[in-house]
Amino acid sequence: IVTVNKKAEQCQVLIKFPAPNCINNMYYATNILANILGADSSSRLFKIVREDYGLVYNISCFLEECPIGGIINIYFATSYENVEKALELIKNELVKIKKLGIKQSELDHEKQKIKISLLTNSEDSLSCAIGNAIDLFKYHKCFDIESAVEQYENVTLSQVKQVAKSFFNPVRVV
Repeated sequence: IVTVNKKAEQCQVLIKFPAPNCINNMYYATNILANILGADSSSRLFKIVREDYGLVYNISCFLEECPIGGIINIYFATSYENVEKALELIKNELVKIKKLGIKQSELDHEKQKIKISLLTNSEDSLSCAIGNAIDLFKYHKCFDIESAVEQYENVTLSQVKQVAKSFFNPVRVV
């Protein structure tokens, strides 16, 4: 945990966990898990930390891709007095996912959202060009949308639970 002391009314917090890169066969399960945790306002962390407890201004979880590995990021903004409470709720949710996994309905819903996003972006030539350029720069090859959709479709509940067990170490969050 890195702390930067500034005189401000709110605090920005970024928690990072190691993750696989997009060449690793667990990448797709990792991305699904990150999205379930914090991709949008229907995500677990948003519902718990923002809606149920009102502790943060915003919260998200996203997977950062790097050629040699990835990073799962959990970001939130809050007041200084709510940091510890928010961290505790996040830690509890990570422990819960490690222990119980996710629901089939969550997995199915996230797969559908990702599939729609991939297919929609593939219809836009600028998005395709930018995506291909990034892939070429990072990985020296382009990834094909159809195989990515298939990889996401093949993700199982046990793979998502394995990702949580492998990469989330909530002890570091305290």
